[in-house]
Amino acid sequence: MRDQDDIEPFDAPTAALRDGSDGSDGSEPGLDPVTSLSSLMTLCQLTPFVLAARIPMLISETGIYSPLEREETRLAMSEKVDAVVEGTIAFQAQWTASVLALQAATLEGRFAIADYFGGFGDLTASALKPVLDRLQSNADRLG
Repeated sequence: MRDQDDIEPFDAPTAALRDGSDGSDGSEPGLDPVTSLSSLMTLCQLTPFVLAARIPMLISETGIYSPLEREETRLAMSEKVDAVVEGTIAFQAQWTASVLALQAATLEGRFAIADYFGGFGDLTASALKPVLDRLQSNADRLG
């Protein structure tokens, strides 16, 4: 049986990424709750801009009879479906990773509740990343 001093704190990917020691290239969403808040703020800031630029284009396409020629309408619909599917897959992948890390840490006796909640804090950032990517590309294209 191990002594209590030998047990290190739960060292899941959450703790490493929260310290900034993951060595990633920054393409993945961070695990810090501030990243989730930043994602939500970006979403709130860019959505009205994209809507203001896109609505006149959608209205102008109402006079086009063929749905195949309504480029902006097609983009508006297909981008949302793609972003929702990608966000759902990212959410499920992060959820599974968090649960597996929790189970492994609990079985090894390294469970810390703060790290448990930290791992699940990345769910929002993971799910919003595809939506934010589409929103940013629309803002760049329309602006």
